Amino acid sequence: MFSRHALRASSGVAGRLSASKKTASLPRYLATAAAPVTSADSGHKVVVVGAGTAGLAISHQLLRTGQFSPDDIAIVDPAEWHHYQPGWTLVGGGLKSKQELRRRLSDLIDPKLKFYNNGVGSFSPESNSLTLQDGRTLSYDQLVVASGVSVDFGSVKGLPEALANPDALVSSIYGYDSCDKVFPSVQKLQKGAAIFTQPAGVIKCAGAPQKVMWLALDHWKQVGLYDPSNPASSAIKISFASGLGGMFAVPKYAAALEALRQERNVEGLFLHDLVAIDGNTATFARPDGQDQVKKHFDFLHVTPKMGPHAFVKDSPLANGAGYVDVDDGTTQHKKFPNVWSAGDVSSLPTSKTAAAVTAEAPVLVRNLLQATEGKAPDAIYDGYTSCPLTTEYGKVLLAEFKYGGQPKETFGDLIGFDQAVPRRAFYHLKKDFFPWVYFNNMVNGTWDNARISPDLSALESTFGSITVSDWQELAPTGRHLYVCIVAMHKAIQRAPQAFVDSVKSPSFPIAKNDPGVLDLAMLHHHQASAAHLMQGQIEKVTATEPDPCIIGNLTLFLSVNIMESAYGRWHAHLQGAKALIDFWRHTDLDLPESCGFGYFNLVMADIYSTTTSPSKHLSPSTVSDHSTYLDEIDRLQIFSFDSFTPVPKEMIITAMSINIHRAQATNDTPETFEGIETSASGILEYARAFSPSTWAQEAAAALAEINPSPTPNPIREVNNLDSWTALAQSFQSATVLYLIWSLPPDERVGGTEAGTWAAARSWAYATLTTAIHDLFERRQKKGSHYKFILWSMLMAGLEAIVLSDHAELVFLCSNLRILTVDLGVSAMHEAAGLWEKTWARFENRETELELHHHWDEIFADAPLFLM
Repeated sequence: MFSRHALRASSGVAGRLSASKKTASLPRYLATAAAPVTSADSGHKVVVVGAGTAGLAISHQLLRTGQFSPDDIAIVDPAEWHHYQPGWTLVGGGLKSKQELRRRLSDLIDPKLKFYNNGVGSFSPESNSLTLQDGRTLSYDQLVVASGVSVDFGSVKGLPEALANPDALVSSIYGYDSCDKVFPSVQKLQKGAAIFTQPAGVIKCAGAPQKVMWLALDHWKQVGLYDPSNPASSAIKISFASGLGGMFAVPKYAAALEALRQERNVEGLFLHDLVAIDGNTATFARPDGQDQVKKHFDFLHVTPKMGPHAFVKDSPLANGAGYVDVDDGTTQHKKFPNVWSAGDVSSLPTSKTAAAVTAEAPVLVRNLLQATEGKAPDAIYDGYTSCPLTTEYGKVLLAEFKYGGQPKETFGDLIGFDQAVPRRAFYHLKKDFFPWVYFNNMVNGTWDNARISPDLSALESTFGSITVSDWQELAPTGRHLYVCIVAMHKAIQRAPQAFVDSVKSPSFPIAKNDPGVLDLAMLHHHQASAAHLMQGQIEKVTATEPDPCIIGNLTLFLSVNIMESAYGRWHAHLQGAKALIDFWRHTDLDLPESCGFGYFNLVMADIYSTTTSPSKHLSPSTVSDHSTYLDEIDRLQIFSFDSFTPVPKEMIITAMSINIHRAQATNDTPETFEGIETSASGILEYARAFSPSTWAQEAAAALAEINPSPTPNPIREVNNLDSWTALAQSFQSATVLYLIWSLPPDERVGGTEAGTWAAARSWAYATLTTAIHDLFERRQKKGSHYKFILWSMLMAGLEAIVLSDHAELVFLCSNLRILTVDLGVSAMHEAAGLWEKTWARFENRETELELHHHWDEIFADAPLFLM
């Protein structure tokens, strides 16, 4: 799956990519196709071998950094066509045609990349060169090997002949020429034994052999040929023969799939490795010298053995198994430091899937760029991969995991979904969303934090099958995979011409060849503007005909973009967010319950962006906005854990109070608000009265009640009270520091309560640093709460600079960059850079830094630091 983890992992590089996307040249439909090179021997800064999923993603991500000129990067691949191979399962299930899942390779390669439409003969890493099959030599500064693996149909004796025989019900989804034989064979079988095989050893997408089995089973069930509850009376008997010892390598999903196998009465033939086919007899090898087993079949689906291409396996780059021998974390070759590898051909010990590439590619790109600057690799790949297993027509079990077979789930982390439970919503991701986003974003290097440039013309047919119940099943957070597309689509459906008219402004991309048509390729780079302009247009549309569904989707759209875009044009997001907040506050429409999450995050975005806003940006509207948020949150009964960050409600109130206090001081608006304490001493008293340990106990109890699943959720970890307490302490102490730095210097250091503020400041810094260290120590024990403390680390960094605590600042900056790698949110990296720049600016100061005087200077160009 292209998950949140993978998507976020990408933005360690994405932060660098996003700045250069404006130089990405013409949109694809205006660009000239890359032409194969026919010149003599050539040299390049980077040579990428392979133009599959990994090769294309890495090449285009490198190009989009803006650090390479035309022809600096070369791609080598002999293929004419590029295939979306994960879609061949859908072909085997009769859901797609194989032709719609391929593109001409030259059309996918940016013309700024040099394309050698040729194969590799050999590698010479000692001389930084490789030889093409036509004899030409290419030299390189950096080499990326992403050539994939070869499917060896000859590894099963008799298989090539059986696949070529149109009368034999023998097929395989693992080849373009054979994948469309699968479903017709399923339809032809009326009775007998159906066997689905999986070999011992490494293959592409280890879940695919049973995906096609479950679809076939469901088909036979629907046509009355198989009854899972009474297999003895069924016309068809189904067996799963695997060279492995179980249904899946990850224990959590293996248990769920084994339970499914038993429930549906599928025979399990484990440690049975298919080696030969003779007529309707399949021969299986058994381990440890046991006698071979022969089984009769009437239908056979075969997964052949796979392995590296000979030019890799026989090269100095290969390990003993024939794969490119790279470090498990950095993707750098263990012997040749200017050689890198990702995708199926790499030795990375993870399941070989397209989803794995979404996490591997940005790590490789980041580390390769570091190497070109003479720096050591600092990005680490954690083994993330994913396998959306179709368990029937309409449902998918969404397996996501990392090294060690540890689950790393998108929806499990965010909203407590047990992804071992097959769901209809995940089926739409597999069937509709992933194929679309693959060709529109992944292969061209723009799969970046789910910032999707929607193909507005194709959406109605693609997403028309999504029902209200599907949306409800995904709500609230799961919609972030759809909402950027669907919300905009719904808006344009309602007012297409009005929307086009509304975006004819200099700040919005318009296709150069037609001033009335949106430049869809560039829309990706202007989502903030798109959101804001769309919000304005929808308000006009709904003024006469309100549509809560549209506004609700837009609320989620803006919410997700704000939370995911902690850098870039976030002011436009916030303008749209505030307008939406006002809309809900003043309309007679009821906010859809499913949109409470989106609304809450808009509010949180405004509250916490205000904490890092320069004083000159605060206005009387800040006071009135903040004064209403608490009532809105209470009215909607929003639980703070519905936010991306479980901030204690007491600290949200405190932060709002401080923002109001600052705005009042800036704009001389002394109004008071019932229920909100805005005097500095009152705010401090309220904040110090908060009990982190009590909050942790109450939070654990509440989460245990709403999330009773026996499957542990690393974020909503109800048994780790110390971790919850440390999280609450970090917000409490950081909020107190924010309060103190909001005070005028004369009040803080010279007023009658100066001693109180000094003591509070000392306590807050000590408590905050202790809590942060505690949470990062728990990170080594698979804790998760350290991920939520960016804003707390922001306040700690300010205080460290003020106190000249360089050791603490180094700790904070290094761990902010860990967060960048872990979460893929580039604001972490930007925060570290901001502190380092601020430290350098004030390092030689003669007196204590008075941050109050420099607030505007420090935060003028800062990104949006959200929790």
